[in-house]
Amino acid sequence: MKKSIIFCLMAGILFGCSKYQPGEGIPLERQREYASALFNQKLYIQSILEYNNLLNRYKLDKNTRANVNYMIGNIFFDQLGDYQNALYYYYKIKHVFRESNLVDEANKKIVACFERLGRSFEAAAALKDATSLIERDSPFERLPGDTVAIVAGDPLTTGELDRFFDYYFNSLLPEERNEGKTREKKLTFLRDYVKSEVLYNTAKRQNLDQDKKVVEVAYLQKKNLMVERLLQNEVYDKINIKDPEIEQYYNDNKDKFVDKSQAGKERQLTLEEATNTIYQLLFTQQAQKLQDQLTDRYIDAQNAQLFIDKVK
Repeated sequence: MKKSIIFCLMAGILFGCSKYQPGEGIPLERQREYASALFNQKLYIQSILEYNNLLNRYKLDKNTRANVNYMIGNIFFDQLGDYQNALYYYYKIKHVFRESNLVDEANKKIVACFERLGRSFEAAAALKDATSLIERDSPFERLPGDTVAIVAGDPLTTGELDRFFDYYFNSLLPEERNEGKTREKKLTFLRDYVKSEVLYNTAKRQNLDQDKKVVEVAYLQKKNLMVERLLQNEVYDKINIKDPEIEQYYNDNKDKFVDKSQAGKERQLTLEEATNTIYQLLFTQQAQKLQDQLTDRYIDAQNAQLFIDKVK
């Protein structure tokens, strides 16, 4: 496949450099539309040839030339999986069209090409060379402390380790949290964190942050987190269950709080024994009520509509 690609490209370049120039007099936009049409029909090699004709036969400003080279590089990268030829065009943008606003994107693609080719050392060197790419992308602020790990030149301090470990610890099941924040747990977390960062950096070099599925899932997760945050602010934080409410519920529903664990015997739970269960019941009831009021208000405000009859 790659041999045929190279042959077609060499033929196209030689053809474009010959005295006879087929298509002379064709307007620039028509040539561009033709190359685009070939791409849309998944005729990728032919599309590349026509984009090269656009570069060879027409007077284009530097920005346009950079854009066309970037498009060709992307066809090699995304559609043909030919990362060596893609590198040729990305490096052309990096070195020939240095003033282009596509240089940063080309640098990212250069790193991704090396990663896809299994050349991780070259990828790391390219990443280090592209200084704009090694800027910290974390939303967390730096915290002071001794350095406990370094990944791709980015240090992790004891302060940052404690913060991330707290996030992890709070996500554990209650029975796992009962063991406490031991040094062994923190060391295990640190080792796993470094492994995760290495894999994350590799995925980022491969431009997987732009992968369609990743973007879609991240969008859905972000929506869910935003909704949870809204409910925390507008519902959960406003619930205030007082002791008299718990006592009243207990007195009205004593029959629900009976211990039947012993065969043939029933024991009435005390108010103290039933308090946690009653609190959860009342919290759930009030949360549902407040959430329904909140959603009803916004449904009206945003004119949300359901068309149930259309659901099959």
